[in-house]
Amino acid sequence: MDYRWYRHLGGNKQFVFRINSGVAVPYGNNSSLNMIFEKSFFAGGMNGIRAWQARTLGPGGYNRSSMNPDFRVNLRNLDQLGEIKLESNAEFRFRMLNNFFGAKLNGATFLDAGNIWRIRQDIINPDGEFKGDKFLSQIALGTGFGLRVDLDYFIIRLDAGLKLKDPQFSGSKQW
Repeated sequence: MDYRWYRHLGGNKQFVFRINSGVAVPYGNNSSLNMIFEKSFFAGGMNGIRAWQARTLGPGGYNRSSMNPDFRVNLRNLDQLGEIKLESNAEFRFRMLNNFFGAKLNGATFLDAGNIWRIRQDIINPDGEFKGDKFLSQIALGTGFGLRVDLDYFIIRLDAGLKLKDPQFSGSKQW
């Protein structure tokens, strides 16, 4: 499910809010009871929670440092996947320059929140399963600023994000 709300604030200013969520349940002859790679959810990246690289956030409170160091070095680009996704973004967009080498230069500030989870416990991702009493503490927060070069027929985006709350840690170390 993807819901978007746009609020024009006059001139070239706009507030945008988005919620993106989903649940995928494996069934049928899938004996492993894990979703196939193409149908799994991931978090992070330019269209998600921008303070993390794509597919590096989650699942849940999973901490990559808990993995065997030799295994982690060999699979340092291992994708983090899950069957439950909850993600939201709030973004304030505004015009910076009307003529930037023939294009319009827009700016954006944003706050992203969310994570992915496994439906069941998995030995590969300890603390990655969804639990109702823990999921709020496992929400990641990121903020940042972006530039948009608007060429009318396409937009070039450049975003820089900063982690505010990292769910792989516990307690006050998350902040």
